[in-house]
Amino acid sequence: MFAWLRLYLDQVGELGPSDPIWWTLRRRRRSDGPLRKQPLDYDALRAVFRRLNEVLGTNYTMHDLRHTYAVRMLRDHNLSVRDVQEILGHAHLSTTQTYLEEDPEK
Repeated sequence: MFAWLRLYLDQVGELGPSDPIWWTLRRRRRSDGPLRKQPLDYDALRAVFRRLNEVLGTNYTMHDLRHTYAVRMLRDHNLSVRDVQEILGHAHLSTTQTYLEEDPEK
């Protein structure tokens, strides 16, 4: 995972201490304009998911990504449930524990 992050950061270029990590190339309102590097904000990520779902015929959401990340962290024997709680920012351990109950259908 860190190798991919390093490759991405090499491509993005120099970032300042207060710069966002995730960037996207977007056009301003006109489809024929030049691509510009912009922070990957909430609306931009929703647009990525919207295009992804149209192509794949799926209904993935940002919450699905968060849920998958939580489940994978909980499977990691190097992390405790409390560690995952802290990373996800849950106030109550019981909220984090809901990720322990996987739905085989999903």
